[in-house]
Amino acid sequence: SWRDPFPKSDLTGAGYIGDKYPLCVDLPHDMFLRRGAKYRLLGGNPMPQLMKDNPNYGSEDNNIARMVITDDPTRPDLYDVLHNGGTYEPIVTLTTNLQCHLDECHVDTVRVVRVDDVYYEYVRPPCVEFAFYENGQMITRHHTEWKGRMCANPLLPQGREACLDLNDRYVNATHNHIYEGERMTYQTAVDRCAVD
Repeated sequence: SWRDPFPKSDLTGAGYIGDKYPLCVDLPHDMFLRRGAKYRLLGGNPMPQLMKDNPNYGSEDNNIARMVITDDPTRPDLYDVLHNGGTYEPIVTLTTNLQCHLDECHVDTVRVVRVDDVYYEYVRPPCVEFAFYENGQMITRHHTEWKGRMCANPLLPQGREACLDLNDRYVNATHNHIYEGERMTYQTAVDRCAVD
């Protein structure tokens, strides 16, 4: 459903709702591995409940690339915290900063992660975004029609890469994402396309 994205004044008229929250651009790059990061148990369903995802991501029949969290036996990691010896808690809040392991080191954020056959949804901490910012980048829905295009803050993980050969405009874009629905910053998208 539609919502007005512009700032709202608080009840006193002296400020705005969100004045006491940090800016989203000021959150650490790997916030999903930091103390205080929260995960909600989804069980066997890979579809997030607090954000919207493509309905096709819900089917195992579609060969969907998932963000799979694996164990690093040499040190405590996100797998250990979420797996919890096979006792999956409904809400997990990290009590310490964790080091990244494998794919965790190459993403700007996570959305839904798989631990064995169980899914958790990452809950980004409350933060605010400015309605206007410098150097905005256009993002669009999967198909490149005008409907659904908008400007995004290049410093926030809000889009996914679409790598094109500028010498051949009739070729479809390629993707170097780690998991379906991955969101990345503009710089990460540029870096991923440079590898292609």
